[in-house]
Amino acid sequence: MADENHPQPIRQTQGSAALEAATLLSSNQKFSCSNVLLALAISLLLLIIAGSAGANAATQSSPAEIVRRAAQEGKLAYKLTTPEELKALLGPAEKEAVKRDGGMDILDLYYPGVRAQFGRMREFSVPFTLLWINAGGKGVDIGQERQLILRNEGDLNRLDTFWGYAGVSLARLDLRSHLDILEKMPFDSRTVWPESDKMPMDFNPATLLEEGKNPGLGVRSLHEQGIDGRGVTIAIIDQPLLKDHQEYADRWVEYEPVGLTTAMMPPQMHGPDVYTFDRTGGMSWAAPYMAGLAALAYQVKPDIDPKTIVDLWLKTAMQTDVGPIINPVGFIEAVRKVQTK
Repeated sequence: MADENHPQPIRQTQGSAALEAATLLSSNQKFSCSNVLLALAISLLLLIIAGSAGANAATQSSPAEIVRRAAQEGKLAYKLTTPEELKALLGPAEKEAVKRDGGMDILDLYYPGVRAQFGRMREFSVPFTLLWINAGGKGVDIGQERQLILRNEGDLNRLDTFWGYAGVSLARLDLRSHLDILEKMPFDSRTVWPESDKMPMDFNPATLLEEGKNPGLGVRSLHEQGIDGRGVTIAIIDQPLLKDHQEYADRWVEYEPVGLTTAMMPPQMHGPDVYTFDRTGGMSWAAPYMAGLAALAYQVKPDIDPKTIVDLWLKTAMQTDVGPIINPVGFIEAVRKVQTK
């Protein structure tokens, strides 16, 4: 039985501390004033600790904290993480919004304290992948400013054939059974490849890069004849250029950016001096190629007019099942025969 000198012990548990103290105070047992004050102090302290522990537990399990922790552990990666992977971490989103931005489809996912944006090129059959994510009102580092490192072979299909593997590290992967996709994707001299024993036998990136420097269609045979456009001035109207690129850095006469964009961005494109290999192309590739052939024509016949150049392109083109293809050697032979004033 408890007495004044040996009070009944109080169980110091978070959930029952206050109840125990109240029960003891309401009993017929006699407590000294000091014991009563001690019991109240212990009860109050335990309630404060319990509240603090609950708040910490809530913070640790909040979507923002989960996102920050996942990013630190490398579970969230720029241009690799899909919406499904984020939902596996956080559950269903409170809100989803889809919109278009230029040539991209954009998907925004909203959670309490978290907003994530995913994107994909509209013309390519690839999944949405993470572009940026905010947690607690602050941006989370998911590697936008670092080299993109593919985590596993499944990531090979998350990049589109527009940018492909340019500047990407594939060093961790075993590519021996992935020749089909490697043959479709562009890459550049910054691409990091795995060791040779992890590469397909018939795929040599270094050889392909060297072959890609060849303008093709017999143009090098024209260069060997001294027909290389020397002495011809070309005006380029394009987006900002890499002025110091090794292919033309010492050939500029004048470079003058014009238009409203010069107030918003530097007049020179920022980026490394690299070579890129790509099997696809369009107007932005065809126009410079044709402009180069026009320069060769002006070297051979300085007085030739633009209409004649276009006519000869069409007249000398090689006919194929997919349409006419320019014939540089035949074109220059035809230019030589043109009578000018």
